[in-house]
Amino acid sequence: MNFIPAKPRVACGFTLVELIIAVAVIGVLTAIGISSMTGLTESAEVSKDRRNAQFAATIYSSARAAGATFSSPVSDKEGLVHELIEGKSGRGHLRDTVFQLSGVSFTEASSLARYLEFSGSVGLLYNADGN
Repeated sequence: MNFIPAKPRVACGFTLVELIIAVAVIGVLTAIGISSMTGLTESAEVSKDRRNAQFAATIYSSARAAGATFSSPVSDKEGLVHELIEGKSGRGHLRDTVFQLSGVSFTEASSLARYLEFSGSVGLLYNADGN
């Protein structure tokens, strides 16, 4: 009788332990990625608010120099920012010039207003500390 040896069984696929380890590693990497993205988003918001506050202070100074008047009291930084978002017209030969804080929504006004301070002689100034 001729005996034919059985073919050795070739293992294919992954074991349950290997799959569990792979899922755990992917979970850890995802958690690290999400936490670092949250930090990046917050720092981007702060940078955007600071940039907009610098722009608002510049627009305010230009509008005041052109003779624009503001109805908000000087202590109401958020109100002044709202007026800049709406736009202010100059006077005299600059009456056709509109000084407007474009690209900023009314909902962002309070977050950028914290980076502004008021100086009686100069007007709105940018304050990097946000106090």
